[in-house]
Amino acid sequence: MRPLFLFILLTASALGVNAQTLYLYNVNASAFPTIRADYVAVDAIGRKYPTLAASDFSMLEQAGNGLPANVTATLTHGCRTVTRDSAASILLIVDESLSMEDRVGGVARMDLVKTALRNFVQGLNFQSGTQVCIIGFSGGSRIACPWSGSQSVILDSINRLSPKGATNYESPFIGIPNVFDEFKKRPPAIPKTAIFLTDDQPNPPITNPATFVDTVTSKAFEQSIVIHSISVSETFTNPTIATICSRTGGTSNFGNEMALASMFELVTYSYTARTICYIEWKAPYGCSDFDRDRMAIATLLRGNTAVDTAAYNAGAGSIAVVTSSTLPRRFRNVYVDHGRLTRAWVCDIAGDTLYCYRLGLPAQHYQPAIADKRDYVPTQCHAHNTSAIHAGWYTNVAQCSSSANW
Repeated sequence: MRPLFLFILLTASALGVNAQTLYLYNVNASAFPTIRADYVAVDAIGRKYPTLAASDFSMLEQAGNGLPANVTATLTHGCRTVTRDSAASILLIVDESLSMEDRVGGVARMDLVKTALRNFVQGLNFQSGTQVCIIGFSGGSRIACPWSGSQSVILDSINRLSPKGATNYESPFIGIPNVFDEFKKRPPAIPKTAIFLTDDQPNPPITNPATFVDTVTSKAFEQSIVIHSISVSETFTNPTIATICSRTGGTSNFGNEMALASMFELVTYSYTARTICYIEWKAPYGCSDFDRDRMAIATLLRGNTAVDTAAYNAGAGSIAVVTSSTLPRRFRNVYVDHGRLTRAWVCDIAGDTLYCYRLGLPAQHYQPAIADKRDYVPTQCHAHNTSAIHAGWYTNVAQCSSSANW
């Protein structure tokens, strides 16, 4: 029996205004100081924002244990369309509940679903290395077809699908077997797509919709899995499943049995051509090896603001260094401040290298607390004086060396 509509409203409420979410992933520091991170941004009811710009975000970056630096002014935004006809790992999650026995125009709904699944599989390019797995679910979950690149094996498994019991949405995701364990059996570099097909709302109800969403989406992000859904004989997609699909970059499709073919076409297009949006920013150079470890802190400024963090390693190139024999002597006793007003550095030349010593005291003090010696290029520099620590900063080494103020 279908759950009461009241439960659906309560579920939607549980995922309400506080569910607006921003996810950062695939942080790329290979072009340091330019950092790029892909993102998914969804509104309070789980829909992807269709049009965002750099002005819709703010960004802080924390290097090591330092204070976060505001890099919002450097943000840019873009999107790219990824198309492929290469290998794919496709996992079909098929509802085998008893309601699939219901007849539509004299034909069992399960038979209509099987026809649509067969047409979908017959359109796949298995010569590229694509493989398909099928998980059937009712009261629990089962492997209806292990990973296979044989069209005949997969079609035979589809023919053996049969209605059995309840409609437990949680079982194929957090039960045994489950989607995530099965995807771990596939090469990690091959794109992963899951298609959740049901004809009913969850029965039993999802125990904790918000926790279920967080668990499934976090596991999906760990393996870069995109989840799509097809709800047949439904006038809407279950709000929990819709949120999961949106957050993982998938689509939610619903309609009657006659629309099955078109719904599969939409999913096929989504998995062969996908738009991925990203933000880029300029990261500050670090002062020591500790500063290679970074934390990006992004805020989505639409509606009720949403925040996400992403840890990444900026690499050796993020630690500023100079080894130029032309470095002028005037760099002796330079203070360097990367937005960390509680940390100061005093710098000196030894041969061709500019060394900096970390001070554990505020910038007005001159005695090094520790001799943390690092090759370093100051991006902001100031003459050694006691009266104007924050006056007369210069933005790069060239400006410092050419200045007449030393």
